[in-house]
Amino acid sequence: ADLLELLALCAALTVNALPGAGTPADADALAQAAGLDMADWWEPTAASFLNHVPKARIADTVAEADGDVVASRALLVLNKQALVAEAALRLAGKRWLPVPLRAVASQ
Repeated sequence: ADLLELLALCAALTVNALPGAGTPADADALAQAAGLDMADWWEPTAASFLNHVPKARIADTVAEADGDVVASRALLVLNKQALVAEAALRLAGKRWLPVPLRAVASQ
C-alpha cells in the first residue's frame, strides 16, 4: 500500500495534463491504466471553471450539456455572476467535461 501511494504521488507531481503543457499522451495513458473517468471527479462549478471563462464559453458549455442552444443563448443577457450561478445549476450532475478532459474520460 505504501509503494502504491508513493507511485501515485510521484505520478501526480510529474504529469501535467493541461493543454500545451507537454505530452498529454502521458496523462492519457495513466488515466487509461487507472481506469480513471474524470467525470467521476470533476464538475464545472463557479470555482473550478465558470468564473474563469468568458460568458460565451459558459453559454456554449450549457448548450453542449443540455442540448438546448436557444435556451443557453438566452442566458447571455444575464450579468456574469448571475450567468455563472444559473449555469452551475444547469450543469450539476451532467458529467460534462471540457475537451481535454473529455478525451481522457473516453479512453
